Amino acid sequence: GRYVQFLTTVQNVIWTDAEQKFTVTSHNTLTGQTATQKYDKCIWAAGDQGLPYMPQALLQKLDGFNGKIIHSTDTANFGDDVRGKRILIVGGSYSAEDLALVACKVGVEKAYIVTRCDDSAVTWTKQWPGDKVELLLKQTPMAVESGSTILMQKLKWVIDSQYENEEGAEPGRLENIDTIVLCTGYRRQFDMLAPELTEWKKGQHTNTFPVPEDWTMAENSLTPLLGDVPPPKEARYFGTFVAWSDLYRGVLIDNPNMMFLRTDHDDYPILVIDSNAWLLMQIVTGGRPLPSAEGMKKENIDQALFEMKHYPQARYFMDQGYCEKYTALQPESDPTWKLYEEAEAKSNRYDFQVLARTMQEGKHPANIGTYEALNEQGETLHDYGYLSYYHRCHTTTNTTFRDVKDASKFKSRFTGTESVPLKELWMDLDENTDKNLV
Repeated sequence: GRYVQFLTTVQNVIWTDAEQKFTVTSHNTLTGQTATQKYDKCIWAAGDQGLPYMPQALLQKLDGFNGKIIHSTDTANFGDDVRGKRILIVGGSYSAEDLALVACKVGVEKAYIVTRCDDSAVTWTKQWPGDKVELLLKQTPMAVESGSTILMQKLKWVIDSQYENEEGAEPGRLENIDTIVLCTGYRRQFDMLAPELTEWKKGQHTNTFPVPEDWTMAENSLTPLLGDVPPPKEARYFGTFVAWSDLYRGVLIDNPNMMFLRTDHDDYPILVIDSNAWLLMQIVTGGRPLPSAEGMKKENIDQALFEMKHYPQARYFMDQGYCEKYTALQPESDPTWKLYEEAEAKSNRYDFQVLARTMQEGKHPANIGTYEALNEQGETLHDYGYLSYYHRCHTTTNTTFRDVKDASKFKSRFTGTESVPLKELWMDLDENTDKNLV
């Protein structure tokens, strides 16, 4: 067609200052022809989960393993890979949870899930089918012995390097492992973009901004525990919704003609992508004017300061001193993480306020409120997120989060259409013979 080209691979995207144009080289996979065209604007929309991520450092540690290593995307023969076997799943998010449940369903002997943190999605499930799943929290594979024994290194989280080895900790041992499943996520496919268009992504964990001398934190659920922690001179963007200091609403500040369609809200990725697409459309067509480069940078800093002021969860990642103080006091003073979870709940509401701002600025047809406050639709959408967590916390040895007796609460927040519960327990369903699953 005139505006959409299918069966086409974008090979190179280069910006030329002299022309103020993008030169895009593409390859038609059907005809084999290569074309070069000029464009005024470029929106990268290749997906935050464009390519499977296989950490090379981890693969090096697993060198010598004589079993099978697969990525979570490589499940065509998953039944054969896990049935009657002892498996290790690396990663703690939804794909790890889902594949652990599938492994139980097809007859795994034992499934170990190893994750570097202790609060990921797999920890929400309180019981697993047949008690066949064991969680190994705050650990990572460190080496292989005798071909099938995996040595596990215990970890602690550090703000600068993220994770480091726990000194003096004895390594764990997992023996007779047959299959390793890497639920290690994905990486963005930036290969087609010139390097200068992707420099921004290198600073996510390191870029900082100055904190004013008169900055103070608002009182919150952690204030009685931590008191007044002196602010740093420089705070990190990591932990805020700004995240990447060189982007503003997905726009590259140094070259606003380059934009990135990203997912920055884990709970509702499709709605977020759609909302960000509407916003970029408004920016491209002039419906949402952009500030100057300095104005965009200032708004990013102001938002980061606001989040650090009001949300302890954000400051925990942004400020080394704050993180260290809470980490030191937490085991005795907040052993069940009650105070932290209260702060997190307030932060979760703010997540939706940021989404509401994106929808408002993009003139999205749905309306969940404003940056300052959610409306009734926004409150309902916010509360809906807890249903997923709640059902994972109330599983048994033969039920999963998919087994819901009353599905009336699970309904579209926009159309009101209710979900339909399964007719049988998910573990008992056979997709090959059960034609009527619901």
